[in-house]
Amino acid sequence: MPVFQGTRKDPYQGFKYRVVIDGFVHAGFRKVTGLKEETEISEYREGTDPVTMNKLPGLTGYDNIVCDRGKAAHDDLYQWRRDIVRIEESGNLGPDGLPPPDFRRQVIIEVYDKGGNLAKAWEIFHAWPAIYEAADAIDAGSSDPMIETMELANEGWIELQGSAPAAQSGGVASGAYGSSSLGG
Repeated sequence: MPVFQGTRKDPYQGFKYRVVIDGFVHAGFRKVTGLKEETEISEYREGTDPVTMNKLPGLTGYDNIVCDRGKAAHDDLYQWRRDIVRIEESGNLGPDGLPPPDFRRQVIIEVYDKGGNLAKAWEIFHAWPAIYEAADAIDAGSSDPMIETMELANEGWIELQGSAPAAQSGGVASGAYGSSSLGG
């Protein structure tokens, strides 16, 4: 029987996390999905090549980040979505025909280990609410909470290195993430 060397490293459990939007913690999300990137494959072959195709990386795309939470009295996500709709309705576009850039937000998703220490974090670039669902169901025969869902279009994300939380005193911490690896 083989003997393993080193310390056992269990995978992180995804049940302890928070979502930070423009430096402010938005607690209460029950689920966050969509941290997926995919690069298209371009196949290429010249007549003198062997019978197999060369595979080259093409464009990279990022899935929408989907955030679900129980519907409550606060309407911060809805108001952010309304900002997008108001731009569309008013035609308040810049000279290039695009909306002003301030509707995009920095989003950071932080995952914590069982001890409450930051384990992993991802920064989502230029996020904005492309889809908003006010309630998944309004059902007189159910006692389940209403769930609001928001899909954030984005222009990519990176896994951050470092261990300081992104939000401190209502703002983004200066130099919160460095080049050291995350603990865990």
